Parts: sequence; C-alpha cells; structure tokens
Amino acid sequence: METRINTKSGKLLTVYDDLCPVSLINDIFFQLRSQEYPLVSSNDTALQDFNGVNGFGKTIDVEFIRSILNNIKSPEAFKLKRIVNHSEIKKSWVNLFNRDSPTNRYHADAHSYDSSYLSLLYYANSKWDLEWDGGTVFRTDDLSEVEYLSDYKPGRLILFDSSIPHKIYASSYNAHPYRFTLNTLMTVDPSYLTTQVL
Repeated sequence: METRINTKSGKLLTVYDDLCPVSLINDIFFQLRSQEYPLVSSNDTALQDFNGVNGFGKTIDVEFIRSILNNIKSPEAFKLKRIVNHSEIKKSWVNLFNRDSPTNRYHADAHSYDSSYLSLLYYANSKWDLEWDGGTVFRTDDLSEVEYLSDYKPGRLILFDSSIPHKIYASSYNAHPYRFTLNTLMTVDPSYLTTQVL
C-alpha cells in the first residue's frame, strides 16, 4: 500500500507498507543481524556536528537496496522500483540503535537547497510491536511542526526528500534491544520525478 503524505513544505514523503513478503523481511533481518557493527558518530551525510549522536552502523553495498526491491513482486512496488532504477545511488548504510542508548537528533540526509536527493528508509527488524515505539519523526525545515510521525513497522519503506529533518524517537524499555534501519541516499532528476505522479 502506498500513502503519499502531504507535507507543509510540499516536499516528497511517501510511505509503502505491506510490499515485502514475510520471508523477505526475515531474510533481510537475518543478513543484517549477522554482521558486526562498529560504534559510529553518524552515517548520515549532511550532519556535520555529531555531538549527542551515537549508534552502531556501517556502509553497505549500494546494490543491496536494488536486490531487495527486485525481490518484491507486488505490483504496488512498480513506481518505487522505477524511481530507484532511474536514480544514482550515492550511499547505503545500516543504522543500529541500542534501546538503552537511543541518542539521536534532528538531521537531514542532504542539504535543503538540492531537491535532486531522495532518501529511502527501510525498517529492517522482522518483529516490532507498536508499544515499543522507536519510529521516525519528520519535521518542517525550521523544526517547528511535525510533518509526519511514522511508527516502526517491519518491512515499511519511506521515500522522502533528503532535506526533510528527521530523527528516531526512543524505543520503550520493553522493546527489542536493537533497532535496525537500512538507509539509502540517491539522486534523481527532479523533472523525472514530476512525471511519476507522486
């Protein structure tokens, strides 16, 4: 299911649910949790001041997201696949936050003056209860208002303008101790996006 969020800024923010079969969600989670992750200040590209931002993460092969999308057979994924296939993937990385140290702050994945950058966020845990919180808050450029609050839903994909400020909100004390997300930064010709009925 595709849900287009009407942001106050008019920037792209689209949520895709129920595209990934359970077997694919489980396989991706197994692949990600089987790796080692170094402690990093941040993997996000536009964040220059890393104070107060801690987590585990690593850069991964940029083709990993394409392989995920190629394994999604739902016709509802067609538009998303087309956009990613017309994009140049700049970077993909895994963020891993520990429930007991969920430090994060508002950041953008790219600077606000370049509308050619898109981010694709994938919630990679195979099980996550609604009561565990740990979703993502998207805000206006001046941080004064919430644009969208996304629950952490296994297999959810969010395609958004990389300049939208966002951050995770803390997981609850009874949540799974590790929260995985897969993030991809890509560039796409803005004129191409306007033809995609976004």
